Amino acid sequence: MKKPLSYIIAGIASHWYCFHADKKESRLETFQRINSEVKQNSKAYSALQEATGTIGHRLTGSPNGAKAEEYAYNKFKEFGFDDVKYDEFEVEAWSRGDISVEIDGEKVPAVTLGHSPVKADVSGEVVDMGTVWTTTTRQNPEP
Repeated sequence: MKKPLSYIIAGIASHWYCFHADKKESRLETFQRINSEVKQNSKAYSALQEATGTIGHRLTGSPNGAKAEEYAYNKFKEFGFDDVKYDEFEVEAWSRGDISVEIDGEKVPAVTLGHSPVKADVSGEVVDMGTVWTTTTRQNPEP
């Protein structure tokens, strides 16, 4: 009687091993597990909220960029990393500079926008395309 019982136990154990022990997590299950872990234990979102709330914009090369570097350095130390260091590198960064725009010899107020070219010498014909209101009015004049 002992042999059949041992066969049954061995069968159950092998069945469990085949269907459970080697079961690989699906990609969805992996992402769900990581997402759950992040939501429960991560400090990333609170650190990001703190950084954006206290530092503001963090444009590379700006005073706030330096504050962000110091903030990140101190956060890594706070999180227990002991080999934290600054690695300097050179970067061509945009900064708001002077701009001069003239149309038909008349200076026009203008402002530079982020990711504008560092230097540009542009000339060309200015064409007035109108506005939605003027275009619509010309096509459908009021009686």
